Amino acid sequence: MYPYTLSRFILAVALLTALGACAGKPDGDNTSAPDMHNSRNALDWAGPYSGVLPCDDCAGIFTRLNLTPDNSYTLQSHYLGKTGTEFRSQGLFYWNDAGSHIILDNMNTEPAEYQVAEGSLLQVSATSKQQHALSKTMPAAQAKQLLTKPRYWQLKTLNGEAVEAEYKLAEPVVFGFTKHGIVSGFLGCNRFRSSYQLSDNNGIELALLATTKMACQTANPEQELADLVAQTDSYVLQANQLTLLSTVAGTLAVFEPVAVEESEGKEDE
Repeated sequence: MYPYTLSRFILAVALLTALGACAGKPDGDNTSAPDMHNSRNALDWAGPYSGVLPCDDCAGIFTRLNLTPDNSYTLQSHYLGKTGTEFRSQGLFYWNDAGSHIILDNMNTEPAEYQVAEGSLLQVSATSKQQHALSKTMPAAQAKQLLTKPRYWQLKTLNGEAVEAEYKLAEPVVFGFTKHGIVSGFLGCNRFRSSYQLSDNNGIELALLATTKMACQTANPEQELADLVAQTDSYVLQANQLTLLSTVAGTLAVFEPVAVEESEGKEDE
């Protein structure tokens, strides 16, 4: 009888163990290990970034920041509208414990902390609730692909003023860029055509505008736009915003893409 009793005992223990395991895990419990992905290990963050950061006594700080995989950085800051105010610094940067922010060392005056996002760095400032971004810089060939993707870019601000509030235009001011270096569009009264050329490190050159000669009855920004073409030497490009800059005068114009039907096409594309 002993073997039979022992077998029953072993079976009972196994059954109780199985029941205990089932009771310890409620039905439908799909709990998994916590997601350890963060900006540091999930994003392609290394590379150059650029943009215009705020400035208390100038038109803005045109900033280029390059991050390398070995956690070193180089920083170029140009105070727009001021001569002889271009500064360079370099050093190491450190990640916070969450792997979401970097902190630059050797920074005594400018904010040194940035939130790392997809394709951009968001400056963290103790004195401002508004976040200002540096966008990841792309080679000229890649920038041209993004620049020519929408049919038109609509002018939103010109020399710091909202265009819709400043001018009562029947049609919006738009610029359209083609892959072959042609830029054309509408200036508020006349249509125009010109050429452009991009270079690495955010350089852009716009040729003088050739326009129609309609007599304009209402106020429009055409003269300001002609001046803009002569001054523009840099740009910052994001998926939803194009900013034209002058390293002397600062931000000149901000454009946003205009969604159109794919069937419309684009001249000279």
